[in-house]
Amino acid sequence: MDVQTSSLFVGYRVDARDVLEDVSGAFADFARENGAAGLETRVVGTSLWGHVVGREVQAIYRDLLAHVRRTGRPVVFPYRCDAPGRRRYLEMRMRPAAREAVEFESKLLREVPRASVEWLEPERQTEPDLLVVCAWCRRFDIGAWVEAEEAIGLLGLFDQRRFPAMSHGICDACKATAVAALGSAPGPGAI
Repeated sequence: MDVQTSSLFVGYRVDARDVLEDVSGAFADFARENGAAGLETRVVGTSLWGHVVGREVQAIYRDLLAHVRRTGRPVVFPYRCDAPGRRRYLEMRMRPAAREAVEFESKLLREVPRASVEWLEPERQTEPDLLVVCAWCRRFDIGAWVEAEEAIGLLGLFDQRRFPAMSHGICDACKATAVAALGSAPGPGAI
């Protein structure tokens, strides 16, 4: 398997109200390369929370943002942002900026090509059933957290005409990593 490494940085900044106020040129390049040309002009001025899917994922991001703003220290954690034909391993750094803004910077650590997974194509048709994908490691919850290829096989998805819709959550391992990035347990009711 051909593993590619990179040092691409994709960045954006949210203001004190968590509104996206700026994106990097690399953000625009990354969006274009992934079939979302012009995304940078559509997201600036919108709430971060319109782009973070899943209550649990939002709760962790809110805790991370609060931690950065409260302590003035950055947090760093690993995550994945897969494409149908490759696994992408990234590192997110959230750091404080002026006036309670927070800068997000994602560094692409490596990409691993794989056979294209049709299920991950954005234009796929979906059934009303819902599968949960971990927003950090991109594994799927089918009673256990497994890679997309394994979920497809175990659920017999290629035997179906349409694929289930996906929502985002977080697996226990990634939740532990996110909480560790905070340096302490989250506040009451946070996650």
